[in-house]
Amino acid sequence: VLPIYEPGLDKLVHRNYEKGRLSFSTKLPEAIKGADAAFIAVGTPPGEDGSADLKYVLAVAREIGENMNDYGVIITKSTVPVGTAAKVRKEIQDALDKRGVSIDFDVASNPEFLKEGAAVNDFMKPDRIVIGVESDRAKNILEKVYHPFTLNGHPVIFMDVPSAEMTKYAANAMLATKISFMNDVANLCEIVGADVNKVRTGIGSDPRIGNKFIYPGIGYGGSCFPKDVKALVRTARENGHEMRILQAVEDVNEDQKSVLFNKIKKKFGDLKGKHFAMWGLSFKPNTDDMREAPSIVIIEKLLAEGATVSAYDPVAMEEAKHDLGDRITYANDEYATLDNADALLVVTEWSEFRVPDFKKLKEGYQVVGMDNLITGDLKNIEHLFKLKEFEFYHADVSKFIHVSGDLDYILHFASPASPIDYLKIPIQTLKVGSLGIHNCLGLGMAKDARVLIASTSEVYGDPMVHPQTEDYWGNVNPVGPRGVYDEAKRFQEAMTMAYHTYHGLETRIVRIFNTYGPRMRLNDGRVLPAFIGQALRGEDLTIFGDGSQTRSFCYVDDLVEGIYRLLLSDYAQPVNIGNPDEITIKDFAEEIIQLTGTDQKVTYKPLPKDDPTQRQPDISTAKEILDWQPKVSRSEGLKITYEYFKTLSQDDLHKKEHKDFSEYSRKK
Repeated sequence: VLPIYEPGLDKLVHRNYEKGRLSFSTKLPEAIKGADAAFIAVGTPPGEDGSADLKYVLAVAREIGENMNDYGVIITKSTVPVGTAAKVRKEIQDALDKRGVSIDFDVASNPEFLKEGAAVNDFMKPDRIVIGVESDRAKNILEKVYHPFTLNGHPVIFMDVPSAEMTKYAANAMLATKISFMNDVANLCEIVGADVNKVRTGIGSDPRIGNKFIYPGIGYGGSCFPKDVKALVRTARENGHEMRILQAVEDVNEDQKSVLFNKIKKKFGDLKGKHFAMWGLSFKPNTDDMREAPSIVIIEKLLAEGATVSAYDPVAMEEAKHDLGDRITYANDEYATLDNADALLVVTEWSEFRVPDFKKLKEGYQVVGMDNLITGDLKNIEHLFKLKEFEFYHADVSKFIHVSGDLDYILHFASPASPIDYLKIPIQTLKVGSLGIHNCLGLGMAKDARVLIASTSEVYGDPMVHPQTEDYWGNVNPVGPRGVYDEAKRFQEAMTMAYHTYHGLETRIVRIFNTYGPRMRLNDGRVLPAFIGQALRGEDLTIFGDGSQTRSFCYVDDLVEGIYRLLLSDYAQPVNIGNPDEITIKDFAEEIIQLTGTDQKVTYKPLPKDDPTQRQPDISTAKEILDWQPKVSRSEGLKITYEYFKTLSQDDLHKKEHKDFSEYSRKK
């Protein structure tokens, strides 16, 4: 289990660990044995005087000197001040001298330029790779290490070691300067009546300035900028130089962390007894890092004034508890923070918070659910029955729909959705995709409500285009065993677009790819519940075909977020929502065996007719239009899903048919 949250890292580590390319050890002699290069990548926390604390770096260097037996390059990856390489060299040499041995070695500097929340992509596609070396021998080794990156055109810049060490600090200090400068401009804009976002657009279009790091906010935080600015200021003073601009950058940033609180104080006056909702806790989105987070400053000031705070962050709440404990309330989602709140504070710019539903903020939704329960189970929604905002009706939307009162949105998800269902209730599958959509669209016209329909990746059939884009028309057998589902969904899309085009009805179409999560039907024929069910029952896992066919699995929470964004968007064309992380069924079976800790074998049976050989969504439209992409990795989602299936009773685990479809079949 990784101790930090970083998108994509969990999957990357697990894949390479399982393939034997990555190993871990707590014994340094074992780790460096036979290594041509050893990277020192430990923390350099700020000391009380602002300088970088090098004790961890030098401790590793000393242990390397105590254990190395052959030539190697020792590379500092940690952010360290100029002169650290010389200290590392001295530690290693002193350790070698104590051992009475003479071993050649080189020390190099290779600073990282990774952004938290985008570290994997930054490493794979770096703007540049900076390396400081002191010999041709070290340069040759590091050229080999980074050779794959040069093939993709990413520049490797070699320089002397002190220059490489300085480059890291100078880069972070420059970015921090841009942030503080724009925050200062934003404060002035408020005073003189200018719009800082228009100013930002105006100056960002100048290529000499660029549009990155010029968004005003509540101050920078994290493990890098605050520490590195302080360390560079300290280094300058130790060498008789004052970094006056950087001192101002630091002062502006500290003041900026109080700007939002000062506005709250001005608005409300006495804050005692006031309650505030806070969206976001981490210092930036896509990370759980709470170090130097401005949210902590704001919360501490609010609590000191007698206010209370309810907060939500997608990933950082556990980390926040280390700083804030139980002095605030941690909500299950962003909207749950709003109960009895006097104001909402959006502190971190997570993409989830960019398009809030202001109607939901103001009033909350009243939700009416309908299902004929042919394939559904009331157990899946029984936890909602206690909510006064939720009503449920046992009804068949392919027959008639009646809802009293106003409606804002209609979401048509009704349909059997597994291969077993298609074969056993084909007529009902076709009816809900034809009569059901006709009724939903008619209701939308009567209520002047926006209608969103759940289409499917099955409209692409067994695709001849990979990955599948929304403008691909598909390769579908309309009279095959899967045709009743595929064609019902294709008809549904056509009917929806006709209502949109000819009646002006507001419609949205989501094409859902393979989705999984808790509450799936165990025996509905889909590969994920089938595999987990077999593993829990101690049965061998069954693969249909040779296992080379691929699927792309999206966790249900990611799917719901994508659907919600599409519902509120202005985009009427179909949109793929799915996770493009593709895997073969054979490899997926191995993942399930590892997940469940079982020792089942894999057995093979013939591939069913028209079963698609590949499935992978192109989600470029969702990224561009909805600012959406999946966040839950397959390993994370599978753990949650497996925990749910482990709670099922033995009766449920061994139930061969989820539903008795006999009443829907023609009696013979």
